[in-house]
Amino acid sequence: MGKGVTQIDLKEAIRDEVIVIPARMSGTRLPGKPLILIAGKAMIHHVWDRCREVFPEKDIFVATEDQIIEEYCKSHKIQCVLTSSAHSAIDRVFLFSQVVKAKTYINVQGDEPIINPKDILKVSDFSKLNRDFVIIGKSPANETEFNDFSKAKVVCDLEGKLLYSSRAGIPVNNKGQFVRAERAIWIYAFPRKSLKKYYD
Repeated sequence: MGKGVTQIDLKEAIRDEVIVIPARMSGTRLPGKPLILIAGKAMIHHVWDRCREVFPEKDIFVATEDQIIEEYCKSHKIQCVLTSSAHSAIDRVFLFSQVVKAKTYINVQGDEPIINPKDILKVSDFSKLNRDFVIIGKSPANETEFNDFSKAKVVCDLEGKLLYSSRAGIPVNNKGQFVRAERAIWIYAFPRKSLKKYYD
């Protein structure tokens, strides 16, 4: 459950849709990255700026377990919810959902400073037409992206349902070669009931 909340009214009615930007300072690959400066502005701030191109500021939140991130958000008038520690971004979105009530939670990763706002809007729009489904963004991958371990690839069934994802090059043909692939665009839409089911 959340340890503290900044700049929000918890008594308000359930919202339709909110953006949640999970962020933590203890990432293993690049510790402290949410507050790393890019062109004089913290990475998390760039993500928030991208989100507010397509969403009202009142429906955009940072969710973090780190007081230093909360303090940064306070000082820049960015809504922030302080949660307990979480093992993953999805865990943190769930913890956030226990504080801020909404029908749908759009998860935009806190380490995507050049995320395309149009992609956020696409996921949001598709989610509104498919309220009962968890939505994840994906896009065709070229061979360079296929072989890039920093890019997660996804494999879906014929109906577009996610089967699995990997940073390895998948899928391959019967000779182990690239033919066609899709990469993940790490924007999720979670219905509230799906987050609850995830933890039940």
